[in-house]
Amino acid sequence: MAECNAHNPTAAFAGRGVEGNPVTKSAVIGKWRIFEADDYAARDLDLVEPAFIQFNADGAGQFKFICVDGAMECGYSANGADFDWVGVDEMDEASGSGDADLGEDGILTITISRFKGHEATFSARRW
Repeated sequence: MAECNAHNPTAAFAGRGVEGNPVTKSAVIGKWRIFEADDYAARDLDLVEPAFIQFNADGAGQFKFICVDGAMECGYSANGADFDWVGVDEMDEASGSGDADLGEDGILTITISRFKGHEATFSARRW
């Protein structure tokens, strides 16, 4: 199995809640299996481990796909989330923002943007 990072991006947001943004009951809280992306082949998404994004009730979260590993600080709505993230992309530090919206079909559409860089859209199903 490939190894892409030696850093622990979750340490960047460890112990940090989302101040002033109480968690609402959001349908996106939980773990989601990323199965499709606009800029990546589906077979590549699982290079290191199964691709996923996870939103926690405490406002934290994490995602992994290919060689990208990000820790998130999230704000929620009833059917969505906005987040800032820090992490690594092939051992290079990376950061950015993103959002997720749950469709009526049960598919979560996620957009992840890098600071001054690339933006990609993903589709996920509840794990």
